[in-house]
Amino acid sequence: MASDYSGQQSGSSHEVYCFCILDIALGPWVPIRKLVRESFLKDDRRLSFKGMNDRRQKAALQPFLEAADYLSGHVVTFAFHKDANSLKPWKGILENPAFSANWKAKPANDMALKAIFAACAMKRWLTPGVDIYWVSDRDNSIANESLADDLHRLSSSIYQHMVQARMGKASIKRSEFFLGTSDKLPDALLAEDLISIADLAAGMTAEVVTAAQAVMPEENRGTRDSYWPSVPFSEKSEIISRWFWNKSRNLAKTCIVADAYDDKLQVFKFDVA
Repeated sequence: MASDYSGQQSGSSHEVYCFCILDIALGPWVPIRKLVRESFLKDDRRLSFKGMNDRRQKAALQPFLEAADYLSGHVVTFAFHKDANSLKPWKGILENPAFSANWKAKPANDMALKAIFAACAMKRWLTPGVDIYWVSDRDNSIANESLADDLHRLSSSIYQHMVQARMGKASIKRSEFFLGTSDKLPDALLAEDLISIADLAAGMTAEVVTAAQAVMPEENRGTRDSYWPSVPFSEKSEIISRWFWNKSRNLAKTCIVADAYDDKLQVFKFDVA
């Protein structure tokens, strides 16, 4: 599983958490991804939504996304409205002595949401004995080993409980849950390319849902009709959005939006048909 996040900037209405749950074999994506890099990204630069400002990255975007469709798995984005205050998982973290880092409310909340959403993204893949390898950038939530250990501890605990709830304790072969950063892996660039898929999907989702919030009629607020409006986006979001909503044989895609409306948390799920 690879992950990345978007929407932390002040102009975004939602914070977005994206997870790519993939078969670890990676299949034909590996040689196709190599060809894309040889053609467009020979200097080993990483594709990112925010950094999509030079000719080579722009040229590589479409073939990079088309290559991603050769992966087997599921891309899931969670867009969580910044005003949705009914979910406050950070309280348990601050009060739990099992966590070793000195957590403050906001980063603790971010860490807990990452663990919860990661577990939700993996729900359809729950199988006893299947190990999970989670690779992420070293962002603020895992800026040091103590923070990373707490995220790993919480995520692993949630995942094991979900497996047991679905399969029953008697038949469980315990799954292993690993969390690491791309710089610690043997092929760091390959890992960063997987993270880039999550980065691009998260950036696009943050831009789209923020645009939707700005133009939606009052009567549509709190309904499924609020999202994916016919308003202009940046060129990169247009390209990524078309890829995201294009059905792929092997790579499923889902966007889940949690919105704040009338002091309630409303959740909408959008799957690629």
